[in-house]
Amino acid sequence: MKSTTLTALLFIGWLVGPASVLPAQLKFAETEHDLGEIQPPHVRVTAEFIGTNIGSEPVRILSAKPTSSNTTPNYPRREILPGEEICLTATLNPKGHRGRFTVYINVRDSYSERPHRLRLRGNIVFPKE
Repeated sequence: MKSTTLTALLFIGWLVGPASVLPAQLKFAETEHDLGEIQPPHVRVTAEFIGTNIGSEPVRILSAKPTSSNTTPNYPRREILPGEEICLTATLNPKGHRGRFTVYINVRDSYSERPHRLRLRGNIVFPKE
């Protein structure tokens, strides 16, 4: 019985192969923030996206481009070491806008082929007169 179990474990180990080590990989804990209802006189609203390099090599954010000109992302412009946590903020200026909105922030890093897609949504409402 012990011989059969040992043979089965060795066979499974051969199939799976050695554990692979992740290269640089940025992962965001949350990729969406619902800002709810935004009412004037709020001038700006900021959301935070927490990211971690879960890989074994440093990674760098190359760009963070919003789909709307009323949103400004801010992120560290340096290497993010393995295991390090960073905060990317996105500040929305609702001035001149009204109604429901969705803004995407496309984040490119030095390793991933496709951008990370972060999303802000909410509703800009004005008090009834």
